[in-house]
Amino acid sequence: MIVIDVSKCGNEISKFRVSGHAGYDYEGTDIVCSAVTAVVYAALGGLEELCEMTKYVDVEEGLESDHIEFEVPRQCSAEAGSKAQTILKTMLIGLKQIEYVYGEYVTINEREV
Repeated sequence: MIVIDVSKCGNEISKFRVSGHAGYDYEGTDIVCSAVTAVVYAALGGLEELCEMTKYVDVEEGLESDHIEFEVPRQCSAEAGSKAQTILKTMLIGLKQIEYVYGEYVTINEREV
């Protein structure tokens, strides 16, 4: 199962962590893993290109990523922070849509910090 942990401070996302594997299909053909990966890496690309936020942890284990996590830097401009929230909230919407259809393989945990 893919587990997505999202830390929020009020309405703002401060951190997320994605771990595990869906197990929907065989490695290389798992559409659920592919969908989650595409949404998360699109968000990370947007954070890098539009907000200059490049620090995230991508832990490799074997040929596949074991988990990935990102934390919004505490010291960033108001503009970058606003753009980052738009990207992160859009990412979360996409992940919730995947969870809605494939809830047996993906779970999202949101917690207030």
